[in-house]
Amino acid sequence: MSAAEPLTAKGAATRARLLEVAAALFAEKGYSATSFAELINASGLTKGAFYFYFKSKADLALAVIDDQQERWVSYVQDRVTAHPTPATQLADVLPAVLDLLAREPAAWSMIRLARELGGDPTLGRDVVKPVASWIELLAGII
Repeated sequence: MSAAEPLTAKGAATRARLLEVAAALFAEKGYSATSFAELINASGLTKGAFYFYFKSKADLALAVIDDQQERWVSYVQDRVTAHPTPATQLADVLPAVLDLLAREPAAWSMIRLARELGGDPTLGRDVVKPVASWIELLAGII
């Protein structure tokens, strides 16, 4: 995924900021229409500093998918498990996802990236891997 995992709090914060910037651009424009140069410029980092965290646009996209997936599942799981019965939990899954998309426009990045990269023979497997956490969430409710 990343070229190097940050060892400091500042490095972790920089990496998180890169994921936010990339998620917003990917959500707005999609993967193909977003250039690596545009991602670097939007980050405010130098090209070398950017490459320290992500060696390619594809690595960055996969990291965005993982980050957004973790956020989505955590949000939805916390919200729906607050309901007392499995039926009410299951009934709130879709409204929870729609609420998240309305509150956080960058959440669309995961959908756009999955749609654009899911069929890519080199990236497809990594793109669809996060679906397992959704299956686990729903299976746990059922």
